Amino acid sequence: MLDAAMGSFYTRCHMFSNALNYYEAAVKKGNKELRMEYGKLLVKLKRFDRAEVVLREIIDEKDQGGDTQNDLVKVRAALSLAAVYEMLDTDMDERIRLWKETYNRAESLQTRSRNASTETMSEATEFSSRVLNALVDAYFKKREPKQAIQLLKQALTSFPPAESPSLLCLLSSAHLQSADVTEAYRTIREAQKLQPDFRQVYLISADIAIRRKDFDHAVTLYREFLAKFPEDYVNIAEVAPSLARLGSIQVLRKHLDELSNSVTVRHSPGYSLCEGLCLRYTGSIEAATKVLKTVLQGKSQLSAPAGKALVEMLCNFDFEMAGSQSLPSSSTTTAHDLTKRCEEIYQSISESLRKSNPGDAVLLSLPVLYGGDVPRLQALIDQHKATVSNENMPPSIGFLLASAYLLLGSKDEGVAVLRHFEKTYWNKKDADYLERMWLLLADSQDITRRSDEVAQLIFRAVEYNRASYLTNMYEGFHCGSTNHAKAAECFRRAMEATGGRDFVSGERYVWSQLNAHRPMEAIDGLAALERSCEAVTQGMKQPGSNVMTTVHMLRRRALAGLALRPEESGGRPDGESIRRHSRSITT
Repeated sequence: MLDAAMGSFYTRCHMFSNALNYYEAAVKKGNKELRMEYGKLLVKLKRFDRAEVVLREIIDEKDQGGDTQNDLVKVRAALSLAAVYEMLDTDMDERIRLWKETYNRAESLQTRSRNASTETMSEATEFSSRVLNALVDAYFKKREPKQAIQLLKQALTSFPPAESPSLLCLLSSAHLQSADVTEAYRTIREAQKLQPDFRQVYLISADIAIRRKDFDHAVTLYREFLAKFPEDYVNIAEVAPSLARLGSIQVLRKHLDELSNSVTVRHSPGYSLCEGLCLRYTGSIEAATKVLKTVLQGKSQLSAPAGKALVEMLCNFDFEMAGSQSLPSSSTTTAHDLTKRCEEIYQSISESLRKSNPGDAVLLSLPVLYGGDVPRLQALIDQHKATVSNENMPPSIGFLLASAYLLLGSKDEGVAVLRHFEKTYWNKKDADYLERMWLLLADSQDITRRSDEVAQLIFRAVEYNRASYLTNMYEGFHCGSTNHAKAAECFRRAMEATGGRDFVSGERYVWSQLNAHRPMEAIDGLAALERSCEAVTQGMKQPGSNVMTTVHMLRRRALAGLALRPEESGGRPDGESIRRHSRSITT
Protein backbone atom coordinates (compact mmCIF):
# COMPACT_ATOMS: atom_id res chain seq x y z
CA MET A 1 0.00 0.00 0.00
CA LEU A 2 2.85 2.35 0.89
CA ASP A 3 4.58 1.59 -2.42
CA ALA A 4 1.42 2.49 -4.33
CA ALA A 5 0.96 5.73 -2.40
CA MET A 6 4.59 6.78 -2.89
CA GLY A 7 4.43 5.94 -6.59
CA SER A 8 1.33 8.08 -7.00
CA PHE A 9 2.96 10.93 -5.04
CA TYR A 10 6.13 10.95 -7.14
CA THR A 11 4.07 10.78 -10.35
CA ARG A 12 2.15 13.91 -9.34
CA CYS A 13 5.49 15.59 -8.61
CA HIS A 14 6.75 14.57 -12.09
CA MET A 15 9.55 12.57 -10.46
CA PHE A 16 8.86 9.67 -12.78
CA SER A 17 12.00 7.59 -12.19
CA ASN A 18 11.28 7.51 -8.43
CA ALA A 19 7.63 6.69 -9.09
CA LEU A 20 8.66 3.82 -11.35
CA ASN A 21 10.65 2.14 -8.57
CA TYR A 22 7.68 2.21 -6.17
CA TYR A 23 5.19 1.03 -8.81
CA GLU A 24 7.50 -1.83 -9.74
CA ALA A 25 7.78 -2.89 -6.11
CA ALA A 26 3.99 -2.76 -5.69
CA VAL A 27 3.37 -4.86 -8.81
CA LYS A 28 5.91 -7.47 -7.71
CA LYS A 29 3.99 -7.76 -4.41
CA GLY A 30 0.85 -8.65 -6.36
CA ASN A 31 -0.90 -5.27 -6.68
CA LYS A 32 -2.60 -5.89 -10.05
CA GLU A 33 -4.59 -2.65 -9.92
CA LEU A 34 -1.36 -0.66 -10.36
CA ARG A 35 -0.17 -2.49 -13.47
CA MET A 36 -1.95 -0.08 -15.78
CA GLU A 37 -0.32 2.98 -14.17
CA TYR A 38 3.00 1.14 -14.19
CA GLY A 39 2.66 0.33 -17.89
CA LYS A 40 1.71 3.90 -18.83
CA LEU A 41 4.69 5.23 -16.89
CA LEU A 42 7.02 2.84 -18.70
CA VAL A 43 5.69 4.20 -22.01
CA LYS A 44 6.23 7.79 -20.83
CA LEU A 45 9.84 6.95 -19.92
CA LYS A 46 10.31 5.20 -23.31
CA ARG A 47 11.05 1.81 -21.76
CA PHE A 48 9.07 0.22 -24.53
CA ASP A 49 10.24 -3.40 -24.27
CA ARG A 50 9.25 -3.66 -20.60
CA ALA A 51 6.04 -1.70 -21.25
CA GLU A 52 5.06 -4.17 -23.98
CA VAL A 53 5.43 -7.11 -21.56
CA VAL A 54 3.41 -5.43 -18.78
CA LEU A 55 0.59 -4.25 -21.05
CA ARG A 56 0.36 -7.57 -22.86
CA GLU A 57 0.01 -9.35 -19.48
CA ILE A 58 -3.01 -7.17 -18.70
CA ILE A 59 -4.62 -7.81 -22.08
CA ASP A 60 -4.01 -11.58 -22.07
CA GLU A 61 -5.23 -12.16 -18.53
CA LYS A 62 -8.24 -14.48 -18.39
CA ASP A 63 -11.58 -12.67 -18.70
CA GLN A 64 -13.66 -12.41 -15.55
CA GLY A 65 -17.13 -13.27 -16.80
CA GLY A 66 -18.08 -9.99 -18.46
CA ASP A 67 -16.65 -7.70 -15.77
CA THR A 68 -17.17 -4.23 -17.32
CA GLN A 69 -14.42 -2.49 -15.32
CA ASN A 70 -11.94 -5.26 -16.11
CA ASP A 71 -12.71 -4.93 -19.83
CA LEU A 72 -12.26 -1.15 -19.64
CA VAL A 73 -8.79 -1.68 -18.16
CA LYS A 74 -7.94 -4.14 -20.96
CA VAL A 75 -9.03 -1.67 -23.64
CA ARG A 76 -6.95 1.09 -22.00
CA ALA A 77 -3.96 -1.27 -21.94
CA ALA A 78 -4.47 -2.07 -25.63
CA LEU A 79 -4.51 1.63 -26.52
CA SER A 80 -1.21 2.12 -24.66
CA LEU A 81 0.27 -0.99 -26.30
CA ALA A 82 -0.72 0.35 -29.72
CA ALA A 83 1.31 3.49 -28.96
CA VAL A 84 4.27 1.24 -28.05
CA TYR A 85 3.91 -0.67 -31.33
CA GLU A 86 3.98 2.60 -33.23
CA MET A 87 7.13 3.77 -31.45
CA LEU A 88 8.81 0.40 -32.10
CA ASP A 89 7.62 0.49 -35.72
CA THR A 90 6.02 -2.93 -35.24
CA ASP A 91 4.81 -4.78 -38.33
CA MET A 92 1.44 -3.46 -39.52
CA ASP A 93 -0.12 -6.94 -39.47
CA GLU A 94 0.68 -7.23 -35.76
CA ARG A 95 -0.91 -3.83 -35.13
CA ILE A 96 -4.03 -4.86 -37.02
CA ARG A 97 -4.30 -8.05 -34.95
CA LEU A 98 -4.16 -5.95 -31.78
CA TRP A 99 -6.76 -3.47 -33.07
CA LYS A 100 -9.14 -6.22 -34.19
CA GLU A 101 -8.87 -7.99 -30.84
CA THR A 102 -9.42 -4.70 -29.02
CA TYR A 103 -12.29 -3.64 -31.27
CA ASN A 104 -14.18 -6.86 -30.63
CA ARG A 105 -13.72 -6.34 -26.89
CA ALA A 106 -14.69 -2.65 -27.09
CA GLU A 107 -17.78 -3.41 -29.17
CA SER A 108 -18.91 -6.09 -26.70
CA LEU A 109 -18.22 -3.68 -23.86
CA GLN A 110 -20.26 -0.95 -25.58
CA THR A 111 -23.23 -3.32 -25.93
CA ARG A 112 -23.09 -4.43 -22.29
CA SER A 113 -22.56 -0.91 -20.92
CA ARG A 114 -25.96 0.30 -22.16
CA ASN A 115 -27.37 -0.90 -18.84
CA ALA A 116 -24.44 0.52 -16.84
CA SER A 117 -23.80 4.07 -15.61
CA THR A 118 -23.81 6.97 -18.07
CA GLU A 119 -20.11 7.54 -17.41
CA THR A 120 -19.21 3.92 -18.18
CA MET A 121 -21.35 3.90 -21.32
CA SER A 122 -19.79 7.16 -22.53
CA GLU A 123 -16.27 5.82 -21.94
CA ALA A 124 -17.09 2.53 -23.70
CA THR A 125 -18.48 4.38 -26.74
CA GLU A 126 -15.43 6.65 -26.86
CA PHE A 127 -13.08 3.66 -26.73
CA SER A 128 -15.01 1.85 -29.47
CA SER A 129 -14.83 4.93 -31.68
CA ARG A 130 -11.08 5.40 -31.10
CA VAL A 131 -10.31 1.75 -31.78
CA LEU A 132 -12.51 1.70 -34.89
CA ASN A 133 -10.77 4.78 -36.29
CA ALA A 134 -7.36 3.26 -35.59
CA LEU A 135 -8.29 -0.02 -37.27
CA VAL A 136 -9.71 1.74 -40.33
CA ASP A 137 -6.57 3.88 -40.53
CA ALA A 138 -4.43 0.73 -40.38
CA TYR A 139 -6.42 -0.78 -43.27
CA PHE A 140 -5.95 2.45 -45.24
CA LYS A 141 -2.18 2.33 -44.67
CA LYS A 142 -2.09 -1.31 -45.78
CA ARG A 143 -4.17 -0.35 -48.81
CA GLU A 144 -6.97 -2.72 -47.90
CA PRO A 145 -10.02 -0.45 -48.31
CA LYS A 146 -12.42 -3.38 -48.78
CA GLN A 147 -11.65 -4.53 -45.23
CA ALA A 148 -12.34 -1.00 -43.99
CA ILE A 149 -15.63 -0.84 -45.93
CA GLN A 150 -16.85 -4.11 -44.43
CA LEU A 151 -15.92 -2.99 -40.91
CA LEU A 152 -17.58 0.42 -41.25
CA LYS A 153 -20.81 -1.00 -42.64
CA GLN A 154 -21.04 -3.25 -39.57
CA ALA A 155 -20.24 -0.34 -37.25
CA LEU A 156 -23.09 1.75 -38.70
CA THR A 157 -25.56 -0.82 -37.35
CA SER A 158 -24.14 -0.84 -33.80
CA PHE A 159 -22.91 2.69 -33.04
CA PRO A 160 -25.22 5.42 -31.70
CA PRO A 161 -26.88 7.60 -34.42
CA ALA A 162 -24.74 10.57 -33.33
CA GLU A 163 -21.67 8.72 -34.66
CA SER A 164 -23.19 8.14 -38.11
CA PRO A 165 -21.86 11.28 -39.91
CA SER A 166 -18.23 10.55 -38.96
CA LEU A 167 -18.62 6.85 -39.85
CA LEU A 168 -20.18 7.74 -43.20
CA CYS A 169 -17.28 10.10 -43.93
CA LEU A 170 -14.82 7.30 -43.20
CA LEU A 171 -16.85 4.95 -45.38
CA SER A 172 -16.85 7.48 -48.22
CA SER A 173 -13.06 7.79 -47.93
CA ALA A 174 -12.75 4.00 -48.05
CA HIS A 175 -14.85 3.85 -51.22
CA LEU A 176 -12.70 6.62 -52.70
CA GLN A 177 -9.52 4.66 -51.91
CA SER A 178 -11.01 1.62 -53.63
CA ALA A 179 -11.65 3.84 -56.71
CA ASP A 180 -15.44 3.57 -56.38
CA VAL A 181 -16.15 7.27 -56.87
CA THR A 182 -19.89 6.75 -57.41
CA GLU A 183 -20.37 4.98 -54.07
CA ALA A 184 -18.10 7.52 -52.34
CA TYR A 185 -20.32 10.33 -53.66
CA ARG A 186 -23.54 8.57 -52.59
CA THR A 187 -22.17 7.96 -49.09
CA ILE A 188 -20.95 11.51 -48.52
CA ARG A 189 -24.33 12.85 -49.64
CA GLU A 190 -25.93 10.67 -46.97
CA ALA A 191 -23.57 12.13 -44.36
CA GLN A 192 -24.36 15.64 -45.59
CA LYS A 193 -28.09 15.09 -45.05
CA LEU A 194 -27.47 14.04 -41.44
CA GLN A 195 -25.04 16.88 -40.60
CA PRO A 196 -24.59 19.49 -43.36
CA ASP A 197 -21.97 21.53 -41.47
CA PHE A 198 -19.71 18.60 -40.55
CA ARG A 199 -16.19 19.68 -41.54
CA GLN A 200 -15.18 16.32 -43.04
CA VAL A 201 -18.19 16.50 -45.36
CA TYR A 202 -16.69 19.59 -47.04
CA LEU A 203 -13.21 18.08 -47.33
CA ILE A 204 -14.23 14.66 -48.62
CA SER A 205 -16.78 16.22 -50.99
CA ALA A 206 -13.96 18.33 -52.44
CA ASP A 207 -11.77 15.23 -52.85
CA ILE A 208 -14.61 13.49 -54.67
CA ALA A 209 -15.17 16.54 -56.90
CA ILE A 210 -11.50 16.43 -57.89
CA ARG A 211 -11.74 12.73 -58.71
CA ARG A 212 -14.84 13.48 -60.80
CA LYS A 213 -12.81 16.23 -62.53
CA ASP A 214 -15.24 18.89 -61.38
CA PHE A 215 -12.40 21.19 -60.40
CA ASP A 216 -14.42 24.40 -60.14
CA HIS A 217 -16.80 22.75 -57.67
CA ALA A 218 -13.84 21.50 -55.63
CA VAL A 219 -12.52 25.07 -55.32
CA THR A 220 -16.01 26.25 -54.30
CA LEU A 221 -16.14 23.60 -51.56
CA TYR A 222 -12.71 24.64 -50.29
CA ARG A 223 -13.87 28.28 -50.18
CA GLU A 224 -16.92 27.23 -48.16
CA PHE A 225 -14.74 25.21 -45.79
CA LEU A 226 -12.40 28.16 -45.21
CA ALA A 227 -15.38 30.44 -44.52
CA LYS A 228 -16.98 27.94 -42.12
CA PHE A 229 -13.81 26.87 -40.28
CA PRO A 230 -11.43 29.82 -40.72
CA GLU A 231 -8.91 28.75 -38.06
CA ASP A 232 -8.89 24.96 -38.52
CA TYR A 233 -5.21 25.14 -39.41
CA VAL A 234 -4.51 21.39 -39.38
CA ASN A 235 -7.07 20.78 -42.13
CA ILE A 236 -6.26 24.04 -43.94
CA ALA A 237 -2.66 22.81 -44.20
CA GLU A 238 -4.04 19.66 -45.86
CA VAL A 239 -6.09 21.80 -48.26
CA ALA A 240 -3.12 23.96 -49.34
CA PRO A 241 -1.49 21.47 -51.77
CA SER A 242 -4.87 20.71 -53.34
CA LEU A 243 -5.52 24.39 -53.99
CA ALA A 244 -2.01 24.67 -55.45
CA ARG A 245 -2.71 21.74 -57.79
CA LEU A 246 -5.94 23.37 -58.91
CA GLY A 247 -4.14 26.63 -59.65
CA SER A 248 -6.17 28.36 -56.93
CA ILE A 249 -3.60 28.96 -54.19
CA GLN A 250 -4.70 32.62 -54.22
CA VAL A 251 -7.91 31.46 -52.50
CA LEU A 252 -5.77 30.54 -49.49
CA ARG A 253 -3.70 33.72 -49.86
CA LYS A 254 -6.83 35.85 -49.63
CA HIS A 255 -8.12 33.88 -46.63
CA LEU A 256 -4.84 34.28 -44.72
CA ASP A 257 -4.71 38.00 -45.53
CA GLU A 258 -8.17 38.41 -44.00
CA LEU A 259 -7.11 36.55 -40.85
CA SER A 260 -3.88 38.52 -40.52
CA ASN A 261 -5.75 41.58 -39.22
CA SER A 262 -5.63 39.91 -35.80
CA VAL A 263 -2.15 40.09 -34.24
CA THR A 264 -2.90 37.05 -32.05
CA VAL A 265 -3.89 34.96 -35.06
CA ARG A 266 -0.97 36.19 -37.16
CA HIS A 267 1.55 34.92 -34.61
CA SER A 268 -0.11 31.56 -33.91
CA PRO A 269 1.74 28.37 -34.99
CA GLY A 270 -1.23 27.23 -37.09
CA TYR A 271 -1.39 30.48 -39.06
CA SER A 272 2.39 30.39 -39.56
CA LEU A 273 2.20 26.83 -40.90
CA CYS A 274 -0.44 27.77 -43.47
CA GLU A 275 1.39 31.00 -44.33
CA GLY A 276 4.60 29.04 -44.92
CA LEU A 277 2.82 26.55 -47.17
CA CYS A 278 1.15 29.35 -49.12
CA LEU A 279 4.54 31.00 -49.67
CA ARG A 280 5.99 27.66 -50.77
CA TYR A 281 3.30 27.09 -53.37
CA THR A 282 3.75 30.58 -54.80
CA GLY A 283 7.48 30.02 -55.28
CA SER A 284 8.72 32.14 -52.35
CA ILE A 285 10.94 29.38 -50.99
CA GLU A 286 13.26 31.58 -48.92
CA ALA A 287 10.37 33.33 -47.16
CA ALA A 288 8.53 30.02 -46.66
CA THR A 289 11.61 28.46 -45.05
CA LYS A 290 11.92 31.33 -42.60
CA VAL A 291 8.27 31.08 -41.52
CA LEU A 292 8.16 27.28 -41.27
CA LYS A 293 11.29 27.18 -39.11
CA THR A 294 9.40 29.12 -36.44
CA VAL A 295 6.70 26.40 -36.47
CA LEU A 296 9.32 23.67 -36.22
CA GLN A 297 10.92 25.31 -33.21
CA GLY A 298 7.56 25.32 -31.41
CA LYS A 299 7.65 21.50 -31.19
CA SER A 300 3.87 21.13 -31.42
CA GLN A 301 1.78 18.65 -33.42
CA LEU A 302 2.29 21.06 -36.32
CA SER A 303 6.04 20.33 -36.34
CA ALA A 304 5.54 17.28 -38.57
CA PRO A 305 3.92 19.03 -41.58
CA ALA A 306 6.29 21.99 -41.16
CA GLY A 307 9.31 19.66 -41.05
CA LYS A 308 8.09 17.71 -44.07
CA ALA A 309 7.72 20.92 -46.08
CA LEU A 310 11.18 22.14 -45.00
CA VAL A 311 12.88 18.87 -46.01
CA GLU A 312 11.11 18.90 -49.39
CA MET A 313 12.13 22.50 -50.01
CA LEU A 314 15.75 21.80 -49.01
CA CYS A 315 15.79 18.96 -51.54
CA ASN A 316 14.12 21.18 -54.17
CA PHE A 317 11.38 18.54 -54.44
CA ASP A 318 8.97 20.93 -56.20
CA PHE A 319 11.40 21.89 -58.97
CA GLU A 320 13.69 18.91 -59.59
CA MET A 321 13.04 15.30 -60.60
CA ALA A 322 15.47 12.71 -59.24
CA GLY A 323 16.38 10.31 -62.05
CA SER A 324 15.14 12.54 -64.86
CA GLN A 325 16.96 12.87 -68.18
CA SER A 326 14.98 15.90 -69.33
CA LEU A 327 15.20 17.93 -66.12
CA PRO A 328 18.49 17.09 -64.39
CA SER A 329 19.40 18.50 -60.99
CA SER A 330 20.98 21.94 -60.90
CA SER A 331 21.69 21.82 -57.15
CA THR A 332 25.19 22.62 -55.91
CA THR A 333 24.55 21.27 -52.39
CA THR A 334 26.61 18.18 -51.57
CA ALA A 335 24.93 14.99 -50.39
CA HIS A 336 26.66 15.32 -47.01
CA ASP A 337 25.48 18.91 -46.43
CA LEU A 338 21.95 18.12 -47.57
CA THR A 339 21.71 15.09 -45.28
CA LYS A 340 23.10 17.03 -42.33
CA ARG A 341 20.64 19.90 -42.75
CA CYS A 342 17.70 17.52 -43.11
CA GLU A 343 18.73 15.52 -40.06
CA GLU A 344 18.54 18.68 -37.97
CA ILE A 345 14.90 18.97 -39.04
CA TYR A 346 14.19 15.29 -38.29
CA GLN A 347 15.33 15.83 -34.71
CA SER A 348 12.59 18.42 -34.25
CA ILE A 349 9.83 16.04 -35.38
CA SER A 350 8.70 13.61 -32.71
CA GLU A 351 9.43 9.96 -33.46
CA SER A 352 5.79 8.96 -33.28
CA LEU A 353 4.82 11.54 -35.89
CA ARG A 354 7.66 10.51 -38.19
CA LYS A 355 6.53 6.88 -38.10
CA SER A 356 2.83 7.57 -38.46
CA ASN A 357 2.75 7.20 -42.24
CA PRO A 358 4.56 4.84 -44.65
CA GLY A 359 4.98 7.83 -46.97
CA ASP A 360 7.39 9.32 -44.44
CA ALA A 361 9.97 6.81 -45.66
CA VAL A 362 10.31 9.20 -48.59
CA LEU A 363 10.80 12.15 -46.25
CA LEU A 364 13.74 10.39 -44.58
CA SER A 365 15.23 9.33 -47.93
CA LEU A 366 14.84 12.50 -50.01
CA PRO A 367 18.37 13.75 -49.12
CA VAL A 368 19.73 10.45 -50.48
CA LEU A 369 17.86 10.86 -53.79
CA TYR A 370 18.54 14.55 -54.30
CA GLY A 371 22.08 14.41 -52.92
CA GLY A 372 23.04 11.63 -55.33
CA ASP A 373 25.20 9.72 -52.82
CA VAL A 374 25.91 6.42 -54.67
CA PRO A 375 26.54 4.12 -51.65
CA ARG A 376 23.41 5.41 -49.93
CA LEU A 377 21.36 5.02 -53.11
CA GLN A 378 22.40 1.37 -53.29
CA ALA A 379 21.56 0.93 -49.60
CA LEU A 380 18.15 2.47 -50.27
CA ILE A 381 17.51 -0.06 -53.04
CA ASP A 382 18.63 -2.95 -50.84
CA GLN A 383 16.27 -1.76 -48.10
CA HIS A 384 13.14 -1.61 -50.27
CA LYS A 385 13.62 -3.88 -53.31
CA ALA A 386 11.82 -6.80 -51.63
CA THR A 387 8.58 -4.78 -51.76
CA VAL A 388 8.54 -4.89 -55.59
CA SER A 389 6.74 -8.24 -55.44
CA ASN A 390 4.11 -6.79 -53.08
CA GLU A 391 0.89 -6.09 -54.94
CA ASN A 392 0.08 -3.31 -52.46
CA MET A 393 3.48 -1.61 -52.62
CA PRO A 394 2.93 2.04 -51.58
CA PRO A 395 3.55 4.56 -54.40
CA SER A 396 5.90 6.42 -52.05
CA ILE A 397 8.20 3.38 -51.88
CA GLY A 398 7.83 2.84 -55.63
CA PHE A 399 8.97 6.41 -56.24
CA LEU A 400 12.02 5.89 -54.02
CA LEU A 401 13.03 2.66 -55.73
CA ALA A 402 12.45 3.83 -59.31
CA SER A 403 14.33 7.10 -58.77
CA ALA A 404 17.27 5.35 -57.09
CA TYR A 405 17.55 2.80 -59.92
CA LEU A 406 17.45 5.53 -62.57
CA LEU A 407 20.05 7.62 -60.74
CA LEU A 408 22.40 4.61 -60.68
CA GLY A 409 21.86 3.99 -64.40
CA SER A 410 19.78 0.82 -63.90
CA LYS A 411 17.11 1.92 -66.36
CA ASP A 412 15.45 -1.48 -66.89
CA GLU A 413 14.94 -2.02 -63.15
CA GLY A 414 13.70 1.54 -62.70
CA VAL A 415 11.21 1.26 -65.57
CA ALA A 416 9.96 -2.09 -64.20
CA VAL A 417 9.03 -0.36 -60.93
CA LEU A 418 7.40 2.54 -62.80
CA ARG A 419 5.32 0.10 -64.86
CA HIS A 420 3.91 -1.29 -61.60
CA PHE A 421 2.09 2.05 -61.12
CA GLU A 422 1.31 2.87 -64.75
CA LYS A 423 -2.42 2.18 -64.38
CA THR A 424 -2.85 3.09 -60.71
CA TYR A 425 -5.80 5.36 -60.01
CA TRP A 426 -4.88 8.92 -59.08
CA ASN A 427 -5.57 9.77 -55.45
CA LYS A 428 -4.73 12.84 -53.41
CA LYS A 429 -2.67 11.07 -50.77
CA ASP A 430 -0.24 9.53 -53.28
CA ALA A 431 -0.48 12.23 -55.94
CA ASP A 432 3.06 13.60 -55.48
CA TYR A 433 4.57 10.18 -56.11
CA LEU A 434 2.19 8.91 -58.79
CA GLU A 435 2.54 12.06 -60.90
CA ARG A 436 6.33 11.95 -60.67
CA MET A 437 6.42 8.28 -61.61
CA TRP A 438 4.21 8.85 -64.66
CA LEU A 439 6.48 11.70 -65.75
CA LEU A 440 9.61 9.59 -65.19
CA LEU A 441 8.10 6.75 -67.23
CA ALA A 442 7.34 9.17 -70.07
CA ASP A 443 10.88 10.52 -69.73
CA SER A 444 12.31 7.00 -70.03
CA GLN A 445 10.46 6.56 -73.37
CA ASP A 446 11.86 9.93 -74.63
CA ILE A 447 9.68 12.81 -73.56
CA THR A 448 9.73 14.47 -77.01
CA ARG A 449 8.25 11.44 -78.83
CA ARG A 450 4.76 11.85 -80.24
CA SER A 451 3.70 8.33 -79.22
CA ASP A 452 0.28 7.73 -77.66
CA GLU A 453 1.90 6.16 -74.58
CA VAL A 454 4.03 9.19 -73.79
CA ALA A 455 1.11 11.55 -74.44
CA GLN A 456 -1.15 9.51 -72.13
CA LEU A 457 1.41 9.45 -69.31
CA ILE A 458 1.92 13.21 -69.56
CA PHE A 459 -1.84 13.76 -69.64
CA ARG A 460 -2.39 11.63 -66.52
CA ALA A 461 0.15 13.69 -64.57
CA VAL A 462 -1.12 17.05 -65.81
CA GLU A 463 -4.84 16.26 -65.60
CA TYR A 464 -5.08 16.76 -61.84
CA ASN A 465 -2.17 19.16 -61.50
CA ARG A 466 -2.28 21.99 -63.99
CA ALA A 467 -0.30 24.48 -61.94
CA SER A 468 2.89 22.73 -60.78
CA TYR A 469 6.35 23.46 -62.12
CA LEU A 470 7.19 19.83 -62.93
CA THR A 471 4.00 18.88 -64.77
CA ASN A 472 4.13 22.03 -66.89
CA MET A 473 7.82 21.64 -67.70
CA TYR A 474 7.27 18.07 -68.88
CA GLU A 475 4.20 18.95 -70.91
CA GLY A 476 6.19 21.79 -72.46
CA PHE A 477 9.04 19.41 -73.36
CA HIS A 478 6.55 16.98 -74.89
CA CYS A 479 4.71 19.39 -77.18
CA GLY A 480 7.64 21.75 -77.80
CA SER A 481 8.72 20.26 -81.11
CA THR A 482 5.33 20.60 -82.84
CA ASN A 483 3.19 23.11 -80.94
CA HIS A 484 5.33 26.04 -79.89
CA ALA A 485 2.41 28.18 -78.72
CA LYS A 486 1.17 25.46 -76.35
CA ALA A 487 4.72 24.83 -75.14
CA ALA A 488 5.07 28.55 -74.37
CA GLU A 489 1.89 28.43 -72.29
CA CYS A 490 3.21 25.42 -70.34
CA PHE A 491 6.56 27.08 -69.65
CA ARG A 492 4.75 30.29 -68.62
CA ARG A 493 2.77 28.35 -66.00
CA ALA A 494 5.97 26.65 -64.84
CA MET A 495 7.64 30.04 -64.47
CA GLU A 496 4.64 31.36 -62.51
CA ALA A 497 4.91 28.40 -60.12
CA THR A 498 8.32 29.73 -59.09
CA GLY A 499 7.13 33.31 -58.76
CA GLY A 500 9.06 34.13 -61.93
CA ARG A 501 12.34 33.20 -60.23
CA ASP A 502 13.36 30.24 -62.41
CA PHE A 503 15.70 30.84 -65.34
CA VAL A 504 15.23 27.41 -66.97
CA SER A 505 11.47 27.76 -67.46
CA GLY A 506 11.87 31.43 -68.38
CA GLU A 507 14.45 30.65 -71.06
CA ARG A 508 12.24 27.86 -72.45
CA TYR A 509 9.27 30.23 -72.49
CA VAL A 510 11.20 32.82 -74.50
CA TRP A 511 12.50 30.20 -76.95
CA SER A 512 8.99 28.84 -77.47
CA GLN A 513 7.61 32.31 -78.16
CA LEU A 514 10.39 32.91 -80.67
CA ASN A 515 9.69 29.59 -82.38
CA ALA A 516 6.00 30.52 -82.46
CA HIS A 517 7.00 33.79 -84.23
CA ARG A 518 5.92 35.98 -81.30
CA PRO A 519 8.90 38.30 -80.76
CA MET A 520 6.99 40.83 -78.64
CA GLU A 521 5.92 38.11 -76.20
CA ALA A 522 9.54 36.91 -76.10
CA ILE A 523 10.71 40.44 -75.26
CA ASP A 524 8.11 40.72 -72.50
CA GLY A 525 9.27 37.35 -71.14
CA LEU A 526 12.88 38.52 -71.02
CA ALA A 527 11.82 41.70 -69.24
CA ALA A 528 9.91 39.67 -66.65
CA LEU A 529 12.93 37.43 -66.09
CA GLU A 530 15.21 40.40 -65.53
CA ARG A 531 12.77 41.83 -62.99
CA SER A 532 12.27 38.73 -60.87
CA CYS A 533 14.91 36.08 -61.60
CA GLU A 534 17.98 36.38 -59.38
CA ALA A 535 20.00 34.13 -61.71
CA VAL A 536 19.50 36.66 -64.51
CA THR A 537 20.12 39.65 -62.24
CA GLN A 538 23.43 38.19 -61.04
CA GLY A 539 24.37 36.67 -64.39
CA MET A 540 24.02 39.99 -66.19
CA LYS A 541 26.64 41.44 -63.82
CA GLN A 542 29.19 38.82 -64.90
CA PRO A 543 30.50 39.50 -68.42
CA GLY A 544 30.84 36.30 -70.41
CA SER A 545 28.64 34.23 -68.10
CA ASN A 546 26.33 31.63 -69.62
CA VAL A 547 23.31 33.61 -68.43
CA MET A 548 24.54 36.86 -70.00
CA THR A 549 25.39 35.08 -73.26
CA THR A 550 21.96 33.43 -73.39
CA VAL A 551 20.06 36.63 -72.58
CA HIS A 552 21.93 38.65 -75.22
CA MET A 553 21.37 35.95 -77.84
CA LEU A 554 17.65 35.73 -77.04
CA ARG A 555 17.36 39.51 -77.15
CA ARG A 556 18.99 39.65 -80.59
CA ARG A 557 16.68 36.92 -81.88
CA ALA A 558 13.61 38.69 -80.50
CA LEU A 559 14.57 42.08 -81.92
CA ALA A 560 15.38 40.52 -85.28
CA GLY A 561 12.00 38.82 -85.30
CA LEU A 562 10.30 42.07 -84.35
CA ALA A 563 12.03 43.91 -87.17
CA LEU A 564 10.93 41.29 -89.68
CA ARG A 565 7.33 40.95 -88.49
CA PRO A 566 4.77 43.46 -89.85
CA GLU A 567 2.78 45.21 -87.12
CA GLU A 568 -0.91 44.54 -86.91
CA SER A 569 -1.59 47.99 -88.32
CA GLY A 570 0.44 47.18 -91.44
CA GLY A 571 4.00 48.01 -92.42
CA ARG A 572 7.09 47.44 -90.28
CA PRO A 573 8.18 49.03 -87.00
CA ASP A 574 10.60 51.90 -87.32
CA GLY A 575 14.10 51.95 -85.82
CA GLU A 576 13.03 54.03 -82.81
CA SER A 577 10.31 51.48 -81.96
CA ILE A 578 12.85 48.65 -82.02
CA ARG A 579 15.30 50.64 -79.86
CA ARG A 580 12.48 51.39 -77.38
CA HIS A 581 11.66 47.68 -77.06
CA SER A 582 15.35 46.89 -76.67
CA ARG A 583 15.67 49.35 -73.77
CA SER A 584 12.56 47.94 -72.09
CA ILE A 585 14.36 44.64 -71.53
CA THR A 586 16.97 46.12 -69.23
CA THR A 587 14.99 48.86 -67.46
